[in-house]
Amino acid sequence: MLKKLFALIMIGCFTLSFPVNPLDVTWAAPIIRAGPDEIDYSEYMLLLDNPRANIPSEEIEKSKPPSSSKATENLSGQAAKPIQPAESKTTTNNKYVSIYKNNYPAYAKEELPIVEEFRSNYNGTLAHAIVGRAIWYMEYGYMIYGHEKYPKSGLIDCSNFVSLVYKDFGYTITSAARRYDTVGNKVSGVYSQKLSSSSSKYKLVGIDKLRPGDIMTFWKKDSQGKKYIAHVAIYMGKINGKPTIIHTRKDNPTAIGITNSFTYWFGEHFYEARRVLNSTERSSKSFSDSGPVIPQVYKLPPQGPIIQPEDLPGGF
Repeated sequence: MLKKLFALIMIGCFTLSFPVNPLDVTWAAPIIRAGPDEIDYSEYMLLLDNPRANIPSEEIEKSKPPSSSKATENLSGQAAKPIQPAESKTTTNNKYVSIYKNNYPAYAKEELPIVEEFRSNYNGTLAHAIVGRAIWYMEYGYMIYGHEKYPKSGLIDCSNFVSLVYKDFGYTITSAARRYDTVGNKVSGVYSQKLSSSSSKYKLVGIDKLRPGDIMTFWKKDSQGKKYIAHVAIYMGKINGKPTIIHTRKDNPTAIGITNSFTYWFGEHFYEARRVLNSTERSSKSFSDSGPVIPQVYKLPPQGPIIQPEDLPGGF
């Protein structure tokens, strides 16, 4: 099943040819993908928290998406339905294409299996739908990291991402990361703890109290040494035995990725978990969904057609 899912997601990628040295070219486009993140990890911590760092080169070669001129099909085997709004345009720089291509093999190897595991347990509730929409944006939103509003620019940052996902389901949440300590209610009993056996490793305590759709917050310090919320993420659940979040991050084809390690930066800098959905809302299978936002402008040429949630199993 996993191999079949991987093959279907890969098919049709990289079907366009690009200018050799474009600095700023405008494209009429279906829709698009992209870039990095704002967390200033040290290289050391980034590598330790990133299992991709030690992937053998031959494995990366095996997982590279194939070139194909075939039309993409959705996961039901039907013809995909790409969105082609006449007003959509793509302003691109060649670096975004390189970022996408260079990071896709590791993404396919490390993160798509997590998506498949979540999909296999998808239950159709609002909580799962929120996580599913976040995955949809990771796969079909073609987001590039930047501090502008996604609907107009195709750019996204961590707090705008969380706000955007919730807004699709009728919830208004601040797009300012520093104010996320006012969002919903604090989930008590969830905190990070330094391991007694190490001076630099942490673990997340109270995972059993978390629920899919909860918002995880992470701190940094200002010039006066005061902590403030600098990063936020959506909790996906405990997947393959690990607490897992989806958020803006570096080293991904687009601005969105998945993390399931709290050993280093994410453990040390964990601030608190916040809950927007009450128990009734969380378990409801009847909810409002305005559908994903299709932005007006993109920074990366399309890497495949946009498939709407209704044409995908579980909507993602």
